Amino acid sequence: MTRHIVLLITLTISQCVTVTQAKPLDLHLDSGDVLRVEVIAPQILRVRLRGDNAFAPSLMERYGIVRTDWPTCDYTVEETVGVKRIRTEAGTLVIHTQDGRMQLLNAQGLTICDRIVPQPVHWTETKLADFKARQASLAEYFKGEKRNDGQIQVIGSNAKDRPDYTDVMHSFDQPESSFGATFDIANSERFYGLGTASSRRLQLRGYGYRLWTQYRGNFGFNGNDKWEQTEGPIPFLMSTGGWGIFVNTSWVHYYDIGRYDQDKALFWGPGGELDFYLLIGDTLPKLIQQYVEITGKPRLLPKFGYGLTYVGHITQNEHEILNDSRLFREKGIPCDIMGLEPQWMKKFYDSSHDKEWNPDKFYMPSWMGLDSQSGTFIGGLARTGFKLSLWLVCADDMTLEEERQIAIREGQGESFSDKPEGWFNHLKKFVRNGARCFKMDPENLIQEHPHWTYANGRSDLENHNLTQVLYHKQMCQGFENFTKKRAMNHYCAAYAGVQHWGATTMGDNGGGNKALVWMLHYAMTGHMNTSCDMDTNDQGIHYGFLQPWSQHNNWAWARQPWFLGKHEQALFRDYARLRSTLIPYLYSAAHEGYRTSMPILRPMPLVYPDDLRLANCLTQYMLGDSLLVTVYTDKVTLPAGRWIDYWTGVEHQGPKEIPCTYPENRAGGLFIKAGAIIPYGPVMDFVDEVPTTTLTVHVYPKGTSDYMLYEDDGDTLAYIEGAVATTTMHCEVRAKQTVFRIDPRRGHYTSIPATRDYDVRIHTAPPQAVTVNGNTVDWHYDLDHRVVQLNAAEDGQRRTPIVISVVDGS
Repeated sequence: MTRHIVLLITLTISQCVTVTQAKPLDLHLDSGDVLRVEVIAPQILRVRLRGDNAFAPSLMERYGIVRTDWPTCDYTVEETVGVKRIRTEAGTLVIHTQDGRMQLLNAQGLTICDRIVPQPVHWTETKLADFKARQASLAEYFKGEKRNDGQIQVIGSNAKDRPDYTDVMHSFDQPESSFGATFDIANSERFYGLGTASSRRLQLRGYGYRLWTQYRGNFGFNGNDKWEQTEGPIPFLMSTGGWGIFVNTSWVHYYDIGRYDQDKALFWGPGGELDFYLLIGDTLPKLIQQYVEITGKPRLLPKFGYGLTYVGHITQNEHEILNDSRLFREKGIPCDIMGLEPQWMKKFYDSSHDKEWNPDKFYMPSWMGLDSQSGTFIGGLARTGFKLSLWLVCADDMTLEEERQIAIREGQGESFSDKPEGWFNHLKKFVRNGARCFKMDPENLIQEHPHWTYANGRSDLENHNLTQVLYHKQMCQGFENFTKKRAMNHYCAAYAGVQHWGATTMGDNGGGNKALVWMLHYAMTGHMNTSCDMDTNDQGIHYGFLQPWSQHNNWAWARQPWFLGKHEQALFRDYARLRSTLIPYLYSAAHEGYRTSMPILRPMPLVYPDDLRLANCLTQYMLGDSLLVTVYTDKVTLPAGRWIDYWTGVEHQGPKEIPCTYPENRAGGLFIKAGAIIPYGPVMDFVDEVPTTTLTVHVYPKGTSDYMLYEDDGDTLAYIEGAVATTTMHCEVRAKQTVFRIDPRRGHYTSIPATRDYDVRIHTAPPQAVTVNGNTVDWHYDLDHRVVQLNAAEDGQRRTPIVISVVDGS
């Protein structure tokens, strides 16, 4: 009888509602605050909190940095006394309706974050006391200069020179103006993300971080183990425990990941509202993919963008630039982009909309017309395979154009008729002259503007971070809308969503280990098009050519490759030619990144999360799926499995750590993962100099492995609509036999080669017999390199796979 009574009571106080519309759930807490939860997707839940229910779109939503066009998503809401449970197919969010405390569970019902506490707007005395103690510790950690009134001022490395900048760290005296949340964290959890928030570590636990964009982030306070400045903060943090957060704010804000309390993580900002996305994913790649679903797919650069970019000397004129381009070709050094520094402008460092060519250095007579480039130095570059890049500096309020475009969409564009035109508009004439790429210098936009009131009515504390990604966005959209071709623009500063809009360099910190750490962090936030200014020492050349995209910035130095010295010139040439042959592999990795969010440069803990030796690895990474690169180190930590030294062919069995040795004419470690299938093209002076009708494919058999080759026209936006050809390759090791299959190419694009031949190299023991589709063929075995070499041709109708069988002769 008792059992029935209990069951009856449970049924009367519990209810379950299935929701198919993306309708927010508002909970009125005992404090008077309103907690809003939205199910964006099965793995993504948005949490917001205000003192009332007047929720409005964030600035990042308003400006198209954060996605708003989500499809409907089924979920259920279960309610018992004091508790609501929001269930999706991916997990459950448990919410305590009294104070808004939350618990996050995965699809199996296991707790992945035990306690999530949103910071209230209306405080109790006890909570306020705890908050002040925590904030005092945070303020001390990020201590900078002190103002005359004794308040701590932390914005800016030279904060003492900006005495009237709003002090943010004393906002705990006015807690209702700030936002934040704390998260319980388990001892086993490791944390990654936050963009370039650190140049000293990849695994972030145990420290504090500030997300505020500053130039040349090499100024730290309070010693080597404290916080740093950053050029590319990204408010995305993920845990190896199966969850992550994306904080939907552009305000300066702070993270403490197990520093103040080793069992808690927090984020906190001085203004705005609490607004963050909870992500559920059982692997780090899945969490990155969900962040990218919110802020946009990684952008596919034009194919030539994955070649070599060279930036000329800051004093050179058109004749000297053309001479450099000639020497690249004569010396057999592949190069695709020739960049000009600000000397191309009539007014040096001209940030206006009225800039012109410098007639003393670059002759652009008006009688030629805007579209006539054939007689100019740009035509000379183009005829020898170079794309022209122009240096830019901008001092615009980037929110003005965003507000103008919103007004135009709402039929109120005339209200902006007296405003300056959008930034990209004045660049169209230079694009018509033949400029194909732009290098965007941070000189003005990355500086703080404490006195500005932006076009959107907000302050610099809210707009400064946002400006960095708006610059990427407006340059990308402007170029692609104008030309219908892919943009190749790069800028060293960044914020949320940068992966969707352009390429990034690591600023003026050179090409050393700090640059690599920043690139590893960017990869952990889904940004795949990263590079740095190549150091022209041996290891810098090795590292500089084995990146997602590659840049040699000569700037004010006499460091053209032919002035580096005999050894370095040969090394530079060899690595440039190696990169040229790897373009099919690198470009396919870029396509994979566009489709799956898996970056080209892959940190070791992203690929091998269970190998704790690699959890904070700063000196090696995977380049694509199959190549392991070491940088600035004399050792390599090999994960489990068989690895082949790229330079010597010597095989190693991991897991183990070994000395990293390489030939005198190479400058770093490079290893191939067993099971790899790697396509190579011929060495070309520039990407797609000639159609790639023959591919060389190296196969390193192990068990069963697959590879997908992606090809498209390399220049237009047609790939977005599916104008892509794919080739699937498959290798299987059987008893005494290796079978390698190349499926027919699928898909079509303009300029697709009509035929395709393959020079196949299978790295295996000496064979007894080799057949193609059951037929005996000519083949050769290189005993020194232990490789079978043969040629095979695609059938004219692209219907029949090429099946190569190698029978072991041992």
